[in-house]
Amino acid sequence: MINFKEKIAQGIGRVEFNSGKVNQISLIKDRGLVSKSRELFNLDFDVPESYLELYNQIRGVHFTWDLNDDEETENSIMNHPIVKRDMIEGEDFSSFSEIKQWISGQLRIPSFEEAFSKEGNAQRGYYVTAEYLKLDPHSFIPIDIGPSLTACLKLEEGKLIDNVIIIDDAALEVYDMKINIETYFDFAYKCKLFTNWQSTYLFKEKALNYNVMRDVLPLIFPVDTLDLSPWGMTE
Repeated sequence: MINFKEKIAQGIGRVEFNSGKVNQISLIKDRGLVSKSRELFNLDFDVPESYLELYNQIRGVHFTWDLNDDEETENSIMNHPIVKRDMIEGEDFSSFSEIKQWISGQLRIPSFEEAFSKEGNAQRGYYVTAEYLKLDPHSFIPIDIGPSLTACLKLEEGKLIDNVIIIDDAALEVYDMKINIETYFDFAYKCKLFTNWQSTYLFKEKALNYNVMRDVLPLIFPVDTLDLSPWGMTE
């Protein structure tokens, strides 16, 4: 089992996130150990050990990073040939603020209470998307909530399955990543939570951020702290 606490909760403050090109905001909520008894939250289904292990190690982490607003960072990013080709010309992004929304990172692990709150989740984008697609929104339990992508585990026949499903609010689609919760957070750490890394993993070269992730991310973070091999990106 991956050491979530070391990789994420402790690792987010290390020098690899202090490259001089990024701002970072982090919040770690310690809500105490999660009981392995499903009766604690009146759950009527089985929860995998990997899920409980995640919550017993980090118990809620919110972390974001984005690019600094200084002139040097802005010029280096806006004048990068991949950014100019794929984002400024290809997607008609005209400002640094628009580019920053894509060259950023986020991790938002809901608390155990939030993840199983039917009333709270009914307000979330993934829930609305599931309803639109005529899927049972209560069968999806969020583990990482992003601006447009939410990673979930799915309830099937009274069990919470250790397989990550992505609900894409923008595309109104549901994708099976075919990876477990341990691999999901390992990949998130390897790419420094890069925005929409999940879509880039699923669609590789067809994803909007593929070339930016491959060529620009190593300019932001020390190369030896990145591992982009799961995305098919090798030196």
